[in-house]
Amino acid sequence: MGSGFGYGRALDWRFVTGSPLTPGPATVWGRLGMPLVEGEEITPLERLAVFADSGNGVSLAVDFATHLFVNVDLTISLFRSPGTEWICMEAATVLGPAGRGLTRSTLYDENGEVGTATQTLFVAPRRP
Repeated sequence: MGSGFGYGRALDWRFVTGSPLTPGPATVWGRLGMPLVEGEEITPLERLAVFADSGNGVSLAVDFATHLFVNVDLTISLFRSPGTEWICMEAATVLGPAGRGLTRSTLYDENGEVGTATQTLFVAPRRP
């Protein structure tokens, strides 16, 4: 997933299950490979938020080549702060009727579960 677009290259990806090229749920570890703002240290919460916004991309429900996805919102709910550089996400995307979808992700750091993320999606076929 690290090739082809800037955001994908900014993160280090380690897939445990699934693939960014195959529709279906995925479990992936990742970490941000660069600062958000040059010269400033990234916080653990910022690191998690960047990665949590990837749930629909790693667990796509239909092919990116034939469909577009727009995240209309991202909700992150944590019961503790992440404490490690690497973040894990178990993500699954479900498409509903009329171009709507939902991605649900469970988030972990190296010490265990930290919370969840949800993304509401607009999904549509790409035009030629």
